[in-house]
Amino acid sequence: MENLTGSSCGKQKINLRKIHKTQRSLPTLDSKERERKQLNAKTNQEPDNYDLLEQIGVVIHKFGNVNEALSYHNSSLAVKQKTVGEDHHSYNHIGIVYFSKGDYDKALEYYRKSLSIRLKVLGENHPDVATSYGSIATVYGQKGRYYYDHMLKYNTKALTILRNTIGE
Repeated sequence: MENLTGSSCGKQKINLRKIHKTQRSLPTLDSKERERKQLNAKTNQEPDNYDLLEQIGVVIHKFGNVNEALSYHNSSLAVKQKTVGEDHHSYNHIGIVYFSKGDYDKALEYYRKSLSIRLKVLGENHPDVATSYGSIATVYGQKGRYYYDHMLKYNTKALTILRNTIGE
């Protein structure tokens, strides 16, 4: 009969009581979910936390939860619109999430909004404007060969700006 406090298998000894004690001390999914909801409530109430909402959205997106990331980015955008006005970063992040979901039309919509603001704020010859053109070109590339002329047009704009601003 095997000893419940541990068993020997070669050079390894497994202490079942220690494992059980460790498992009990780990946070449960329920406690993690509560913590996340508390964080959501706090960040959504404070108008200067739009950057925090945006960064949480970026991190969550990197872990693959695109719908939750989109929620954070939309919350950040809503707070920014109330406090500081339109922001090209928010639209760009939302475009990135839609692109990763494969919703290319929505990605284009948000990339274009980002581009429009960047053009107004930064002017035509800025690397961030080139990035917007490049993002739009990438979406057209994903949409297929019927959109390659659009892809070429936007990539050419991006390349021209980058050559003008940072050189060959």
